[in-house]
Amino acid sequence: MRINYIAVCLAAGALIVAIPGVVHAQQPATGADAAQHPHTAMQALTDAQFVQMMLEHHQRGLELVRLEKEQGSSPAVKELAARIGESQERDIVELKALSKDEARGTTGQAEHHGAADHHKGMVQQSETMMKELKAKSGEELDRAFLEHMAKHHQMAISMTEDATLQDPEVKKLAEKMLESQRQELAELKKHLGDGSSK
Repeated sequence: MRINYIAVCLAAGALIVAIPGVVHAQQPATGADAAQHPHTAMQALTDAQFVQMMLEHHQRGLELVRLEKEQGSSPAVKELAARIGESQERDIVELKALSKDEARGTTGQAEHHGAADHHKGMVQQSETMMKELKAKSGEELDRAFLEHMAKHHQMAISMTEDATLQDPEVKKLAEKMLESQRQELAELKKHLGDGSSK
């Protein structure tokens, strides 16, 4: 399995997109289209792509967790954020270990039309979202955290369900992450559904 630049490009938009399943595009989106519809470039993931994408996805999720812990006001939401952060930090340790085990040396940048534009659009969109959230605090941030983390988890679930995994260790970790993400998503939706932020 080989981790390439394309996996990193695709991972940048994972934080802020919620879709019921990964969309398979006939032609990958580029430029402004990629920034507005980051999921259109998603395709079934290999082991190496899954590891790299989920690693960056979790790292971006931790940014949301830190923001809620620092600027949120609800003890219940902050406690949930802390548990999600701990879970993702544990996953990151395992993902990094798997990443180090992967073969390196492939530079397939040119194989994906518009990959550079796509990556740029995803980074800009993520930075814009985080800038907006950093301006929030208290109950307003609590609500925004729940909404964005729910989208974040749904994206991870979609990536995992659609990945074409072969390596037993990667599959085992993916199954564990899928279970925890579904449980946490249910909690996030519960807070959103009953309007709980206390």
